[in-house]
Amino acid sequence: MIKTAFIALIIGGALAYGIIYAAQSAADATEISLMAASGTTYVTIKSPTASSTVASPVHFVVIAHPSRSIDHMAIYDGSRLVYNADVQSIDASIILPPGEHDAVKVQAWDDENNVFIGTTNFAVSTP
Repeated sequence: MIKTAFIALIIGGALAYGIIYAAQSAADATEISLMAASGTTYVTIKSPTASSTVASPVHFVVIAHPSRSIDHMAIYDGSRLVYNADVQSIDASIILPPGEHDAVKVQAWDDENNVFIGTTNFAVSTP
């Protein structure tokens, strides 16, 4: 069974709406979706799941659901850019150091240079 919750929060000074999907079993994926205030574009971080512990390289799966074409996506670990590409979605493994990663941000840019942001947190285990 999947439970959902609707949230509104401020990210980088912009209002975002969020829907959190929390599964009761590990078989169900947990994802966090953030939607721009316009309600038309949002970023879904499917992997890694929030508050999880993962091994490095970390497998990122991110989808932008645009009303316009997404031209570029980037992943930041804190203020450090760790992924940067002209893509519409991300399915990539990224080497990150062991420890807590509580300020991971994914940004997607559309063809009018609007920015859409998703955030997550997780820990990387020690090898």
